[in-house]
Amino acid sequence: MGNYSYKRNVRIARLIERGIADILLSQRGSGLGLLTVVGVEVSDNLSVADVTVSFGRVGTAGVDNMVVELKKQEINIRSKLAKRLKLRKIPSLKFACVDLIQ
Repeated sequence: MGNYSYKRNVRIARLIERGIADILLSQRGSGLGLLTVVGVEVSDNLSVADVTVSFGRVGTAGVDNMVVELKKQEINIRSKLAKRLKLRKIPSLKFACVDLIQ
């Protein structure tokens, strides 16, 4: 095996980050608008992935609506992610929003 200097959950977090970004890019017409995946943190037991996203040029009420919409689409995103990553168990996704544009 390779000599990795970082833990498995960090490697899986990077794969999930890229996968979610690709999935959301392919679903641009889903009403989510301009969306950026800022980061993903996966728990040590690989059961939960905290996904941090940023929405461009949306007011605070709009951000709340976008986060609710992401939570509605969590099952769909997670199933598409499972097809891409080929992991035994895909972590459950928890979305949080960060306002980078102020």
